[in-house]
Amino acid sequence: MLTLAQHFLERFRARSGKPIKGLSGAFAERIMAYGWPGNVRELQNCIERAVALAQFDELAVDDLPRRS
Repeated sequence: MLTLAQHFLERFRARSGKPIKGLSGAFAERIMAYGWPGNVRELQNCIERAVALAQFDELAVDDLPRRS
């Protein structure tokens, strides 16, 4: 899961031009603990959104979408 998340991060970071270095430890833990019922597409959308919202040099838990 983390390998895919890193791949998507690289893709969307390049598109956005944001200087994001990686995933915070808490971000990585959260995505590993989630069941991903939408599979790879859901993860891809999640990382794309997180990159768009990121304000710092690594993705943080606050950049993740809220679950209902």
